[in-house]
Amino acid sequence: YAVLLSFAGLSALGMFVVMISVAQAALKDFKFGTAPLIFSRPVRTSSYLFGRLSGGVFIGVLAVLGGAIAMAVTHLILAQTNPQMAPFSFAAWSFGVVVLVIPNLLLIGALVNLLALASRSIGITFLGLLVLIIGQDLAEIIPVATFGYRLPALLDPLGIAAMNSVTHSWTVSDYALNFPGLSGDLLLNRVVWGLLTIGFCLLSAPVFAFRSRRADTGKKSKRPRRKPKSEAKVISMPDVQAEFGIRTWLGQFWSIFKLELRLMYSSLAWRILVVLGIILAGY
Repeated sequence: YAVLLSFAGLSALGMFVVMISVAQAALKDFKFGTAPLIFSRPVRTSSYLFGRLSGGVFIGVLAVLGGAIAMAVTHLILAQTNPQMAPFSFAAWSFGVVVLVIPNLLLIGALVNLLALASRSIGITFLGLLVLIIGQDLAEIIPVATFGYRLPALLDPLGIAAMNSVTHSWTVSDYALNFPGLSGDLLLNRVVWGLLTIGFCLLSAPVFAFRSRRADTGKKSKRPRRKPKSEAKVISMPDVQAEFGIRTWLGQFWSIFKLELRLMYSSLAWRILVVLGIILAGY
């Protein structure tokens, strides 16, 4: 149970990692003016949005899984030297990663992607994530004597209140040796927020199309466009046969991966997050 609570806290910290990577992936084409260049080719909106979202979530999941692996290694080392500590349980570790960490990060990634596409502002996206965090804290303090355990379990996006719902009748030995299975309010919580994650992903396409149509109408400037003085010369390009083998795909993937990492690590938000992580680690 303690391991699962640690994973829930880790996914809460991972919110900000996913927010930085997903929001930057969703907004950088509009920030640097490369969106018209991309859509000058026959690129599907669904492919574009899925690529941006999956890439941003992948970077965030990698960072959070690094923390999860560090927790597992630390537990293994301490369990060998401290006889009072329970032995390392791979079942609890994998259960926490699959049931808590990854679904929570997918939820945050889908929500951040939707807010970023709708507002095209990192500040508004951060405020939306802050509202989700406040809602999660409020769900944990709902009095169960009045509303029962199910309502807080359904309102908690991270699943902590759902874990408390399925373990509130446990004994001390149960908390030390067992972990809750995927059933009851915990299963209901994961299904509800999983469906919301899918809904956020499906809403991204119409929101992106609506924002693009507003940008194309030119509402920001009512001045008529000037006609070009002379027609541009047509340049004939040589007929080149593109190759799309596994070598080309791996090369493109590695180039884009390095670019994404460099942009993320050089951002001010990422540096602030690292400083906060070091401060929290000191406590």
